[in-house]
Amino acid sequence: MRAHNRFLYSSMLALLAVAMTGCHWFKKDPRQQLSGSWSAECTKIGEDRSLKVTLTFREMDYIRAQTVYGDDNCVQPGMVVKEKGVYTVGGAPSVAGSDSVDVDLKRVRETWNVFDSAMHSKFEENSVCGFSYWPLAEDVDVSGRRCNGDLIPTGGTKTFHIVHVKGDKLYLGALTAERDGTKREMRPLAINEDNAYVKLEVSDKPVKI
Repeated sequence: MRAHNRFLYSSMLALLAVAMTGCHWFKKDPRQQLSGSWSAECTKIGEDRSLKVTLTFREMDYIRAQTVYGDDNCVQPGMVVKEKGVYTVGGAPSVAGSDSVDVDLKRVRETWNVFDSAMHSKFEENSVCGFSYWPLAEDVDVSGRRCNGDLIPTGGTKTFHIVHVKGDKLYLGALTAERDGTKREMRPLAINEDNAYVKLEVSDKPVKI
């Protein structure tokens, strides 16, 4: 009887060990971890100019919003550049390791919204993005246009990225010339730990694209 009990006890320990091992490898759904809005710190980009970037992931959609301010500490917003699209999450671990997840971003459009009057006047004077008329405080689709010397990607353009979420902070992959994310095989291999996005909210509502 005692031998039988010892066998049952050993079997229970073995099952418990297997269960604990399974729990060790189970991770929260990466999409749930990404869900919500994340904001980077204010960055000075010139004299009397600063920038703040916000990432929002909800269901299948994402928005990367870059707000340009008319001061050096992100107080007076002048315009917002929004990259809008859809995303898919790959399996874990990522190519970058077990702490990261592959994320593929697919653009739908990019819009510019200028609501600072002085900045708006300069946009019209210089026909930025080829527009001689810029509506004030309205989203303008600039996808595929050349703006300030840069060609804006068209809808359907993909970026192959990696993401790491740690607590209330989100980190993206470190894009380089060799690993610029333009192709699947050029996905970043390391996380950019110098640029953290802090969690702002949690929401399951879809992003308006």
